[in-house]
Amino acid sequence: MKLQDGFIALDEFARGTNPIEGKLLLKAVCTYLKKFNSISLISTHYDEILLEDVDYYQVVGLKNINFNNLKMQIDLKNSQSTSKKV
Repeated sequence: MKLQDGFIALDEFARGTNPIEGKLLLKAVCTYLKKFNSISLISTHYDEILLEDVDYYQVVGLKNINFNNLKMQIDLKNSQSTSKKV
């Protein structure tokens, strides 16, 4: 691991583990990464991984999305795609 400034990205770390163990592993990794002057981006489905001095962002899932408003209009004659709300 690089010990200077850097960027670390983890996608669904510990996804296949027992939920309790996964949370503990992820919390330990987050605590470890706080020691470095780096930006860490970690996506997870685990809740309650709360540490001090850490920014948290939650992405709204697709559950409440109205897909009719996201339809894409394709102009095959001009081979162009444009998106607009319908």
